[in-house]
Amino acid sequence: MRSVLGILFLAAASSATPFVGEVTVLTSASAPGILSTSSALWLLDFYAPWCGHCKKLAPVLDQVAAEIKLGGERAPPLAIGTVDATVHKELASEHSVKGYPTLLAYRDGEYTKYQGGRSREAILEWAQRMSGPAVQEAASAEAFAQKLPKGGVGFVLVGGAEEERAAYSTFAKANQAKMTFAAAPGAGAQLCKAEPSEPAVCAAFDGGGIGAFVAANEMPLVTPISSETFGTFTGGPKPLVLVSLPGGTLGGKEEAVRELARGSGDFAFGTVDYSRFKSWVEGFGEVKGGEGYAAWIWDKKNEMYYPAGGGWEAEGLGGLGEALGAFKAGGLEGFKYEQKRPKSGVMGAVDLFKDNLPWSLLVLVPFGLVFVMVFVLDDGSEQVAKKAEGAAEGEGEGEAKKDK
Repeated sequence: MRSVLGILFLAAASSATPFVGEVTVLTSASAPGILSTSSALWLLDFYAPWCGHCKKLAPVLDQVAAEIKLGGERAPPLAIGTVDATVHKELASEHSVKGYPTLLAYRDGEYTKYQGGRSREAILEWAQRMSGPAVQEAASAEAFAQKLPKGGVGFVLVGGAEEERAAYSTFAKANQAKMTFAAAPGAGAQLCKAEPSEPAVCAAFDGGGIGAFVAANEMPLVTPISSETFGTFTGGPKPLVLVSLPGGTLGGKEEAVRELARGSGDFAFGTVDYSRFKSWVEGFGEVKGGEGYAAWIWDKKNEMYYPAGGGWEAEGLGGLGEALGAFKAGGLEGFKYEQKRPKSGVMGAVDLFKDNLPWSLLVLVPFGLVFVMVFVLDDGSEQVAKKAEGAAEGEGEGEAKKDK
């Protein structure tokens, strides 16, 4: 009897939130009916079977679904749907899918572009954020910061009148998919950036300028550069301080770098894994470093970069602090940053061939095979044919002599 009741209970629970905690294969025929009748938050993955990034994402989505199925406080009500965009082209075209994978969020009839990371933790954090209110309640900015994951950033309105809170709430609802927002009691009105283990960064708030404050503070104090963070990090308004290290981790220098970053609010700090981004780092030609160690300032807006000290292999920060001071005073030598642009026509093809040696030689292999087949083998076949013809003639003459 208990087992029957247990089965009925599980069936009722699953029917209350169908598809949650599962990866559901969607088609052009099934997707409209399933999504339109679902109250769940959906993450939709439009993929191509041959896509490498899609293959890497698939097991991550399975892990997310499994964790949600098991439950727990970090298990939001998320359903995951996958669509083979190479088969269901009409559905993919309807949602302007042009690359793979394309991730969309769906809830209550609305589709939005998924703007989070592609790791298990990032997807769960996004789903948790989206499943709750746009503005969470917090005791203070510092208390809210400790609830954020490591490397996470959130924003807190401390105090504020009704009109200011309304403006903040409107902005939070429009940006809930990207960021975490909270409100805390307090005198006056301040808008604060919250980050674990860091003091809050606050500014007076009058209901306006939320977007500018968020854009200037949406990244962590020190950002590890990756394919997911690169666009946001380099698209901000501040000059960038970049530190290249083997493995991308600061190790024993982390606290010294963070202390420098705390006192250098005019800059955005980031670390680069040299082993992953070697070619990009070496694109800053005058930045010198041994075994992947280097530091420089990148003024992306003015397309200039400035080597900022060396000696990262040794103790200390290799003169980075002094270089930042010299940059602000206009006394640091800079160089024009020029991304290599391909030439057109024949010269472009020649440059492309030279830049990719020795692998570009593989392009010549098919032409070599054609040459061998057309000239060498064909010539050899002709010689064999002539020999055969001569042998036949000789044999014929021999037969004629016998007849005589």
